[in-house]
Amino acid sequence: MATTNQYMESAVNTMYELNADRMVKEQCRRRAEYERFQKYQAEENARKDALIADQDIAIANLKTTVADQKAVIEDKKAVIKNKDALIADINARIAYLEQMLADVHKKD
Repeated sequence: MATTNQYMESAVNTMYELNADRMVKEQCRRRAEYERFQKYQAEENARKDALIADQDIAIANLKTTVADQKAVIEDKKAVIKNKDALIADINARIAYLEQMLADVHKKD
């Protein structure tokens, strides 16, 4: 019986070692998978950060363009206001000249 117990103990130890090797291999596989996932996540985060940075630059450029266009619009509004004033002056002169012409015709 003692011999049987030795065989059994040896078999149990061998089985444990075989299973331990499998468990270690599984742990290594899982660790490698986790590291690949972490690397993938880091690359995705870097890609997304770069995309966000590019979009921020595009937004800043668009804001500059909008500001420039607003300045152009304000300049054109000022030009229109000046031309409106000039037209009002011309209309006033025309009205004055028409009145003078009407007065000249009345005297005749």
